[in-house]
Amino acid sequence: MMNYKNLKEIRKRENLSAKEVSNRIGVSYNTLMNYESGLREPSIDTLLNLSKIYKVSIDYLISGQEFNITFKNEEIESFLKISNFLLNVFLNLNTKLSFKE
Repeated sequence: MMNYKNLKEIRKRENLSAKEVSNRIGVSYNTLMNYESGLREPSIDTLLNLSKIYKVSIDYLISGQEFNITFKNEEIESFLKISNFLLNVFLNLNTKLSFKE
């Protein structure tokens, strides 16, 4: 469920008028007002455009929270090792299959 109140708060925080934002995302003023009041739900494309204008993630537009996932260096190293191993398996398998005609 989207936090519609958040849309208006972010717009005001960015010192942007509703008319300016509606023009930039290509919708009417009334449509933007409907998004901000919860009478209408923005499309994914509109959310993407709003996130660029407001310099926030779509997660933040929808929920009011940023979802940041962080990994430890050891986790990243493990992931890279596994990825490289799987890539090599795939490449070797692909090479073997290419010569079996």
